[in-house]
Amino acid sequence: MLINCARATGQPVRRRWLQALTTCAAAGAIAVGLAAQPAAAAQLIVWQAHGKDSGELEYSGDATWYGVVTVCDNEADGHGVYVKLTNEIGESRTWTDTGGSDGKCVTDDSYFAVNFIKWFRVCERINNLPDNCTEKVSITKGD
Repeated sequence: MLINCARATGQPVRRRWLQALTTCAAAGAIAVGLAAQPAAAAQLIVWQAHGKDSGELEYSGDATWYGVVTVCDNEADGHGVYVKLTNEIGESRTWTDTGGSDGKCVTDDSYFAVNFIKWFRVCERINNLPDNCTEKVSITKGD
């Protein structure tokens, strides 16, 4: 009795190919479904330079209205740099970078409501003298 080898082995090969293709397609669909969704892009609200030093305020880009403050002391002059924000009811917050030209900035994304900020400025701390500050940048709703 003759056995048709091509036909007998062809069936399992086709079945294996079909299983492999199905498995790959399922794995691809799962990978696409589980891929990280892009985070909301931060939006720059204001950036100010003070010589080589700088400060910026970004909005986190989501419904929470969280702000992100960055202050960079890029001068090795012994004077720390700080960003100062004041809200609509007169409360102020500051963030300071005293690192000089170490190439590291201070960034803080702790909670504060960007939509209630009244103004922003960058200042250089001068010992025994009034601090040297940029002009206030007014921030109003809708800006």
